Amino acid sequence: MKEKDVFRRIDFAVMDHTADQYNFKEFSRNFAHFYRDEDQEEIDRALEKKKETEIHLDAIRGCIYGGAVGDALGYPVEFMSERDILFKYGSGGITAFEKDPLTGKALISDDTQMTLFTANGLLVRDTRGAMRGISGWPRHYVERAYLDWLLTQESSMQEVNRHERYTNSGGYSWLLDVPGLYSRRAPGGTCLSALEEEKNGKRFKDYVKAKRNDSKGCGGIMRVAPIAVNYQMMDIEQLDMEGAQLAAITHGHSLGYMPAAVLVHIINRIVFPPADRKMS
Repeated sequence: MKEKDVFRRIDFAVMDHTADQYNFKEFSRNFAHFYRDEDQEEIDRALEKKKETEIHLDAIRGCIYGGAVGDALGYPVEFMSERDILFKYGSGGITAFEKDPLTGKALISDDTQMTLFTANGLLVRDTRGAMRGISGWPRHYVERAYLDWLLTQESSMQEVNRHERYTNSGGYSWLLDVPGLYSRRAPGGTCLSALEEEKNGKRFKDYVKAKRNDSKGCGGIMRVAPIAVNYQMMDIEQLDMEGAQLAAITHGHSLGYMPAAVLVHIINRIVFPPADRKMS
């Protein structure tokens, strides 16, 4: 495009029109081809990256939402025997949400609550890294987030906003601003007792080696999915170990944290297949 043509189109699209006459479509049409050839290559790469990102985001949402949906479906029968479930719901078991009479919604349990706080801890880490250029192991940010979850189990939102959020006892998680999370939904005894120790100063750099207790319940594996979908480029063995570390914050037996590492590995490979684990 010749220089004089460029300025003529600027005059037409901008200078010859008042604000109320300005035509965005005309402006766009006049400058539709005003770019270098290499710009199109950059645009194509960006669009392809956007497409890949959307695919990954869809899988990530499906992972988190799917876990919450399954939790809400199963929460009413969590402590029922198979015999009692079949007696109450029939041979197919529970197949529809059992809604809370007060809210009209199917309720999540502590499983989803802690999963959300896992995600919040990871996002705090990533935000710190992006804004300040420094961070640390995911386990230490998630541990802080779990202490915030503990606040929701022991205090009201008003108490947290009045005191705990402005002291060293917690207040790092954005989820503390969500009223619906201030509910005790059958929290695991091991999680509560381990985090009480954590709150009182018994913290570790390496939770697997420290072995806080000998618990091998499911309270560790139930909440680790977010780390599997948050780090595409982290070395897979390192990622597996961090999954184990998150579980070992509260569950010290190898059968309490090793399954968490396996689950993190599986989810990460599903969401980010080996072919996608490349630097862009």
